[in-house]
Amino acid sequence: MHPDISPCLKGKEPSFYFVRWEYGEHYYRSFFPIRRRGRITGEASASYLAHPLPIAKRIQEMTPRAKIIVMLRDPTDRAYSHYHMARRGGYETAPTFEIALELEAKRHAEYLRGDMMGNPWHMYRRHGEYARHLERWDKYFPVDKMLIVNFDDFIADPQAVLVKVWDHLGVRRVRMPTLPPQNVGSYPSRSP
Repeated sequence: MHPDISPCLKGKEPSFYFVRWEYGEHYYRSFFPIRRRGRITGEASASYLAHPLPIAKRIQEMTPRAKIIVMLRDPTDRAYSHYHMARRGGYETAPTFEIALELEAKRHAEYLRGDMMGNPWHMYRRHGEYARHLERWDKYFPVDKMLIVNFDDFIADPQAVLVKVWDHLGVRRVRMPTLPPQNVGSYPSRSP
């Protein structure tokens, strides 16, 4: 953990901007520690980028000085990993990745007709349509407010990517200890 960054008290992925939006700003601000001089805070919710609700607009309106960091992974690898994570979590019933992809258009239409929150969101291909998602976000967060990093670069050289992140956030550069990979799921490798 960076010494100048206080973590979100609700942990990773609080998903406020679509799951708890109606609770309001006071509730959201309770997710974070009391502000201390020289420290910043924030959250990480992977679903924000691709969500069909106006998440970027909501973030910009509530926290206009926010700086956004987007980590992009190879879309196919991301989709395959997402599928297996959903299977492990019991959210995915399709027995194979291929069947889940076949069901995606139907599921997406059902999801859009629903409440946009309560249904599991199995958008394996749609999550990887980065250009479309980033175009929506660019309307609210210009280049100086949004940093895009590559997942493979992070895996290959985490310290170099963290330096870019810290520079973007305006915090000092520090040497981070090498840590074992976190949140790693095991699943069969993809067929070519």
